[in-house]
Amino acid sequence: VTIRDDSQNAPEVQRSARSIIEVSGQVYDVVRSLTQRLRPVALDELGLRSAIEYGIEQWQRRHVAIRCRFEASGELEGLSEQVNITLYRLAQECLTNVAKHAQASQVTIALSRVAVGDEGAGQIRFSCEDNGRGFDLGLRREGLGLVGLRERVEALGGQFELESAPGTGMRVRALI
Repeated sequence: VTIRDDSQNAPEVQRSARSIIEVSGQVYDVVRSLTQRLRPVALDELGLRSAIEYGIEQWQRRHVAIRCRFEASGELEGLSEQVNITLYRLAQECLTNVAKHAQASQVTIALSRVAVGDEGAGQIRFSCEDNGRGFDLGLRREGLGLVGLRERVEALGGQFELESAPGTGMRVRALI
């Protein structure tokens, strides 16, 4: 017997119990939604390469005037969860910025893993380049999305570069 169902409890107690259950359900839904946004389900279901391809396909449906090309090479399986999430978010944020700000007709995202040294340890290279209007890096500060990505890449011991100038498009590069 629960508080909510016990007929001997005052109506006020029953109402309060229903409210608590309702609010708890809403909190659970919000937390679940946030968790899915922080850890994209597509990464688990598809793997990094296919998750990015799928994300690009979805983006391309919404932005048909912008041609997007994706190039991937090397062994992209077996990367850590944080590396996968960071690379996925890099692609996602770059496409968001192209759609919002670049006024581009083309964008290319490239992802590769190359062996470094005799140990076979790989270096991950990410780049996104568009042919949009670009901007003067000296006059414009990075938005929160790019700042967050820079911090994620650097937290993994990687390097993050942003290049742009008026009329030259934008280039984002990360090396992990």
